[in-house]
This record gives sequence, C-alpha cells and structure tokens, in this order.
Amino acid sequence: MNVQTMMNPRVKFAGTDASVADVVLIMEKHDCGAVPILNAANKLVGIVTDRDICLALGFRPLPAAGIPITDVMSKRVYACTPEEDVSAALQTMRSRKVRRLPVIDANGRLVGILSMDDIVLHAEDNFGETVKTLKAIYRRPVQRRELAARAS
Repeated sequence: MNVQTMMNPRVKFAGTDASVADVVLIMEKHDCGAVPILNAANKLVGIVTDRDICLALGFRPLPAAGIPITDVMSKRVYACTPEEDVSAALQTMRSRKVRRLPVIDANGRLVGILSMDDIVLHAEDNFGETVKTLKAIYRRPVQRRELAARAS
C-alpha cells in the first residue's frame, strides 16, 4: 500500500513569514499538532510541532506574535512521497523518531501529510509494523548518568 492511500491531502501549512501566534491559530482552527513551513516558492523548508512551540514560549520573554516561526521550526525535515510504500514511511518514522511525515512531490512541493494517526486508522493491513514503529518512537533513550549514579 502506498502513502497516497493513507495521507491527509488537506494539510495545513504556514509560510516562513508567519509568527508562532499565526501557527498556533492554524493548529487550533484545524486541530493539528504539526504544521509544515513553506518558503515563497512553496517548497518545504521546515516543520513545527505543538511541542516545539511550547518549549519555545517557555524560554522566550516575548509574546508568540513576536517570535518568527523560522526561529522555532525544525529545519531538518524527514518526508516521503505519495508513491512511497507505507512500510518505507514507517521505517523513516521509526529511525527518525517522528510521528508525522510531510508528503512531497518530485518538485519538493507539499501534497499531504502522513501521521501515525492515519496509519493506525488503517492498521489492519500493517498492524505489526505500526506497533513496532510506535514503540520505536516512544522508547526513551537510556540515561547513562542515571545508571552510573545507581551503580555507586
């Protein structure tokens, strides 16, 4: 099964000129937790999650409207194509520990978004892989200092 069969083609996005407040409004209005960021040529240049925004607002003494989204967004974006097999997308999610992949066409233009929510809703076809991916994403890294402290 390919990504196009599961992705949400009605993805909401923001431009690089948006503020954090602008993106929060998009998230609230469209009930989404991640917003891809596009440049003036409509190419994907970043993605921001509700967690990114929460952490950014906690450390900046500025109102959300005064913080450019480009200061908060993740510039390293992992994406997939509509033709890609869902198994390959799940592998990307597992290895990169992300729950959402923007879907881009051959020209780098945003055509949708694939989330773990979308995949879980279609899980009959790939239930084992879906659970394996969720476990990999949610697994916490071992705290080496904590282990060393316990050994003492």
